Amino acid sequence: MAAKPSFELRLRVLNAVHDAPGNSLRERIKFVADKTFIDGLSAHPHRFTWRTISTWLYRHKSRGIATLENKTRSDKDAYRKVQVNQLAEAIHEVLP
Repeated sequence: MAAKPSFELRLRVLNAVHDAPGNSLRERIKFVADKTFIDGLSAHPHRFTWRTISTWLYRHKSRGIATLENKTRSDKDAYRKVQVNQLAEAIHEVLP
């Protein structure tokens, strides 16, 4: 699995959209989507789809800069698989 892009890289991508050539926002986003960005913290190269960039831009405009930060999953370290005994109990509740 590739490393998640850093907060700083996401800001650089959005700044690149602002500075990109094009007559519309969509053109500028697609122009940036063709570029490869190197993450300064991890040195990993990243390419982003136009959809990812437009999602970041929408979140940034509607809910602020904090939405670009990497967050851990709310269910991290929690068991997400259904236990066999829980499945058996659910089946016995449904079936006569």
